[in-house]
Amino acid sequence: MFLSGSHVEYFDLSREQRDVLATDIEYPDTNINTLSGLVSFKRQYTDDIIRRAIDLVIKNEQGLRLRVIEVDGEYKQYEVDCPQSDIPIMFKDNLSQDEIDTLIHEEARYVFQWRQNQRLRFLSFKSQDASGVIVTGHHSMVDGYSMVFIGKLLAEYCEEIYLSGRSAAEDTLPYCYTDFVERGKKYLLSERYKRDYEYWCRHYSDWNGPCSLKAEEKQSKSPAANQVARVLNDDFTKTLHTACRELSISPAVVFISAVFLLLHCKNPDKKSVDMGISQHNRPTANDKKALGTFANETIVSIEMNTSQTVREFFDVVRKALLKSYLHGQMVLGEITNIAKQYHPEATMVRDVTFSYILYSNEDGNYIKRTDNGTSETGTDFYVWNVGDGCEMLFAMNYRADVFTAAEANKIFDGILQILNDFVMNVDGALKTDYV
Repeated sequence: MFLSGSHVEYFDLSREQRDVLATDIEYPDTNINTLSGLVSFKRQYTDDIIRRAIDLVIKNEQGLRLRVIEVDGEYKQYEVDCPQSDIPIMFKDNLSQDEIDTLIHEEARYVFQWRQNQRLRFLSFKSQDASGVIVTGHHSMVDGYSMVFIGKLLAEYCEEIYLSGRSAAEDTLPYCYTDFVERGKKYLLSERYKRDYEYWCRHYSDWNGPCSLKAEEKQSKSPAANQVARVLNDDFTKTLHTACRELSISPAVVFISAVFLLLHCKNPDKKSVDMGISQHNRPTANDKKALGTFANETIVSIEMNTSQTVREFFDVVRKALLKSYLHGQMVLGEITNIAKQYHPEATMVRDVTFSYILYSNEDGNYIKRTDNGTSETGTDFYVWNVGDGCEMLFAMNYRADVFTAAEANKIFDGILQILNDFVMNVDGALKTDYV
């Protein structure tokens, strides 16, 4: 599997990777597929410890050792022996907080030349009061969940090396990304694929079109986006988690329900409401061998019934998420192609997306996503942990060519109001007067 002498073994790209690279080809020389995360450490590690920890992450993750090449007009990937040689690892010390903030902003907007195999970079920073690593990757190599696990491993490895004075996790089995690609190819030939295909055909044969948070918005991708974000305070998050425990649901259900309800209020003529959801499809959140797989972005659709209580609405959304997850092995590009069979005018099957990724560490390390200033859809919502396991960052990326800042803030405030109403009165009637 490794390069040996002149022998090179080429592997197919995964379906998810092909979708990502198609977007990059459509929007060349932009950062639309740049993902960046900030890993903050509880203590100041030496440069040597950080470099050794990064080496271990790469060693134990085949996906970070793969490179892309064009072979006979088709993109393939191959594995390299010494990946550290072409993965930049940079160190900057004695920075001010303003300088750190500038670096975070610049890295999130870095434009990878993926044809030249620029797809991953690490930047370690230190100030008098803070230290950490900015991890930046191309979406064909990592996704949002992978970024979380890379950060988790970095934090764990740094601490283990610091405490023991030796390399950490020497016995960790490498995760084989090409096995994931092979599983995807087998899926396309399976009975499961046929069932999923029939499911999405039934769904789009009677589709009412994509829902938008702005009625006159046209379906198209745009590489330019802005962001509005708020840190949800401790009191709210504690109330939220208390309600979720009582209801036996994930906080993700509450956030997604709020976006669904506002979508319905903005599209009252639609009998169903559709939204793209990034769903975590790894075995467990702590599986170190599952870095390289992509989270599925699939479609969740619900039939609106405004006579329900909030509690009943949560249950509808929870069941819709489960149903979509059961048919979620098809990648979004395949689902879009099915929709176009019935609706040739459709360029996308969703104009609102939602991602829910939480990571907290009892040792005090944390990672959070950095906005890259792009958006493939009209609005992209996500919830992200901001460090102590209690506070959460709720953010919305919105297309700058569609929404003004005032419009975006009004939408965002509306969802925050719905969230507050939800958790304060779960047995109350479902309101529909949010506009």
